[in-house]
Amino acid sequence: MKFWTLPFFGLLAALPNPAHAAEDNQLWTSAGLRITTASDIKVDLIQHLRWDQNASEFLSAMPEFRIKFSPHEQSSLGIGYRLLHKRSGSGDFENAHRIQLQGEVEHELGRLTLGYRVKGQTRFKPKNQSFKTTLRNRLGVTVDTDSMLTPLATVESFSDTTSQGLEHSSIRSALGGAIRLSKQHRLKLRYLHETSLDGSGDTDRILAVDYQFRQKASSDKPSSH
Repeated sequence: MKFWTLPFFGLLAALPNPAHAAEDNQLWTSAGLRITTASDIKVDLIQHLRWDQNASEFLSAMPEFRIKFSPHEQSSLGIGYRLLHKRSGSGDFENAHRIQLQGEVEHELGRLTLGYRVKGQTRFKPKNQSFKTTLRNRLGVTVDTDSMLTPLATVESFSDTTSQGLEHSSIRSALGGAIRLSKQHRLKLRYLHETSLDGSGDTDRILAVDYQFRQKASSDKPSSH
């Protein structure tokens, strides 16, 4: 067994047990365009489409805009906006707006890259004029395999702000890999396992498929005459 597979077996053992929880199987997909400017600022345009009820019912469509820059080689800061068009509990589709801020740091350890991301997000629903703010903390590891495939594993906690302070709402674990199809084309495949911590015991098992096209903006300066 290769040494870099050990963290993934450890994470599998830590995945929540869905034996006593209501379950759903979902499919999450996205297609995105990333433009990297000459000053190394990353601009992302992404379209998310999701299905639930064993991937048989359309759940949501969410266009997203993100900007990320790196003040240091192994850290980054980002801001984003997402328009949510999602099916509610009544079956009707409702719109909402979400803004987010995040910071991320990485540390290389041989073939492993350890990462930590903190993200704060606020969702606004115009229908009932309600706000919901969530704090997310994610730990992750990727593995350099000297190939087109980069295995990855993450664990992320979600905490909602309430009148009593922060309240843990769910935890999400992921296993998968990022595939470098070519210089400009990227594909990421992940299995997500999310369990609610609000007492309901709801559990979602999710297959996530994300495609990204990358384009570097030209740094050529116009010639002077």
